[in-house]
Amino acid sequence: MFGYIILQFIWWEILLVKQNNSIIEQKQKLLELSISNDSDLIFQVKELHAKKLKQTLMIVGEGTVFLLLLLYGIFKIKQAHDREDKLTQQKNNFLLSITHELKTPIAATKLQLQTLLKHQLDTEKQKELLQHALTENERINQLIDNVLLANQLNSGGFKLNKSNINFSQVISNCCNRYYSDLISKKQLELSIQSDIHLIADENAVISILTNLINNAIKYSHDNVKINVELYKGKDETELLIKDNGIGIPKEDGENIFKPFYRVGSEETRITKGSGLGLYIVSYLCELSKFKVSFYPNQPKGTVFKIECQN
Repeated sequence: MFGYIILQFIWWEILLVKQNNSIIEQKQKLLELSISNDSDLIFQVKELHAKKLKQTLMIVGEGTVFLLLLLYGIFKIKQAHDREDKLTQQKNNFLLSITHELKTPIAATKLQLQTLLKHQLDTEKQKELLQHALTENERINQLIDNVLLANQLNSGGFKLNKSNINFSQVISNCCNRYYSDLISKKQLELSIQSDIHLIADENAVISILTNLINNAIKYSHDNVKINVELYKGKDETELLIKDNGIGIPKEDGENIFKPFYRVGSEETRITKGSGLGLYIVSYLCELSKFKVSFYPNQPKGTVFKIECQN
């Protein structure tokens, strides 16, 4: 469609130039018939040709400027269309992912409760099933919290509630509350310097930490090994979350903090996720005046670093 419009415009420009040339030629013929003095005739013809050249340049110049503006407009429209298509695709992927993320823990919880109802199990087994059900329920709760929080961040409705918090205690309590099973299996190890205090929003810190740990768990698959380290330096405090997962391809590094974005490798396409976790981390860090960065872990995986001014 756009190609047809451009070709039509070029054709109209050619027709205008031809029409202008034809008018000048007719005027020249009239001059030749009406002027007998050769010198006057030559002068008038030169004037006509100068006018012809001027009008031709004006038509071509204005046409070229208009064509360039048209092409620029088409380019910007295509850019906007491509962005909209990409965002729509990401949102569709998000809806599919979020549906799957909700269905999985719901189905698991249902199965565990049905097992409790149908079978006479010993106390230890009952506790184990109930613990699994609670874990799945917490997973649903975290997912819903992320969706609600992302909506608040997008709408500008989220406000920090800063206070003087024991950063060390908040990190430790959060890990022991949500990841006690991983800690008991030595899959999550803590190295936390005690009594580090910061002015920060406790809920924001918890959200940053849980999203980073959950991200590390997802992309470690069946080989979960995560280290959470907290140190206080002279000018800043550093929180490190290290994993030995699949890592982040270099070409995806600029996009991982965008909403709905998920790394496009085959390994990550089969991994569950909503594409909101790192976006929330980045946004909350910006609001909290923290600096978030990442780099490859050795021998494999990723290290996310949060730097907080003391």
